[in-house]
Amino acid sequence: MQGFERYRFTAFDDVFVSFTRYGMAFSTSSVKLLGYPLYAEVYLDRENKRFAITPGEKGDPDAKAFVRDPEAKNASFVRWNERRLLHDLIDLGGLILGQKGVRVPGEYVESEKMIIYDLTKAEAIRGKGKKIVSN
Repeated sequence: MQGFERYRFTAFDDVFVSFTRYGMAFSTSSVKLLGYPLYAEVYLDRENKRFAITPGEKGDPDAKAFVRDPEAKNASFVRWNERRLLHDLIDLGGLILGQKGVRVPGEYVESEKMIIYDLTKAEAIRGKGKKIVSN
């Protein structure tokens, strides 16, 4: 295999949350980086149009159920259908969901065990089967 080098996949490859009119979904990488927590907390940065998610504790009134079975370690993604949160985040970011929704990249902050999603960087979700042409 002369001339080849091994490609390294990392947990940081696909950290995002997607929004549709039906709910929001956190990517597999997001769930993995947070450590498959049973509960999660959400923090808002209204001035900079960002929100963050961190592991939460059972019994905390501000924590929401996140991963159903953390022992399985195969949670593909987490979907929340919390309408009020969905609409608050859409309003905060001024998001226009369009037909398929939007995807917002996240950045993991290891020291805080937190993922920060910047709503100003939302991109439309493209449909399947679209060709990518390069020159």
